[in-house]
Amino acid sequence: MARRYYWLKLRDTFFEEPKIKKLRRIAGGDTFTIIYLKMLLLSINNGGMLIHEGIEEDFSDELSLVMNEDAENVKLTLAFLQTHNLIESHPDRNYFLPKSAEMVGSESESAGRMRKSRGNKTSQCDAIPSQCAQNVTLEKREKTKEKREKSVLAPQATHNKKFTPPSVEEVTAYCRERHNGIDPEQFIDYYAARGWDLSKGRKMKDWKAAVRTWEKNEKDTPSPSETEPVRVYANLRT
Repeated sequence: MARRYYWLKLRDTFFEEPKIKKLRRIAGGDTFTIIYLKMLLLSINNGGMLIHEGIEEDFSDELSLVMNEDAENVKLTLAFLQTHNLIESHPDRNYFLPKSAEMVGSESESAGRMRKSRGNKTSQCDAIPSQCAQNVTLEKREKTKEKREKSVLAPQATHNKKFTPPSVEEVTAYCRERHNGIDPEQFIDYYAARGWDLSKGRKMKDWKAAVRTWEKNEKDTPSPSETEPVRVYANLRT
């Protein structure tokens, strides 16, 4: 039959629990707390039960003998635990510790062997660092390859992104940011009438780039004040 191993698990808040804090504050409380922990340890193989074997007539005296603790301290601990519902007496003269179920951990013998085997593999890795370093290098290469593939696919995803026409508010804010003096409504009306197509039937992908192109074209177009002298000079010649 497969064996099982048990251990007691203490939460990090165990000593902050009100009942345990109260137990420790009474005279001899630290000793009583240790006795309580010993009782929990005695119960882990019996599903939280403390079995009265009949070695002593009084159960507290038997626990005192088994745990090698003072009989009077054991009696006082039992009295406190019963008062605060940390132990329950049964008609068969046995006792049950309710907290035991949530504080006991276990593992089968086979699980223990597997855990030990994993530990041995780790030890072998420490003993043969070159092999482990090779495994780490291969893992890093795989991760680098994966990142490279993602970076290659990223531009394609951006290219396939559906274009959404901007609102008047968005164009207004962008033009104000660039101080270009472009009329946002005129810009939107112009491209909306074209179905947001650029020249030669090319689909617009970035309306901000179109704003910058519009801005450049306006700068390259001479203002009336610049063209007027040319007209005057032409009239004089005729």
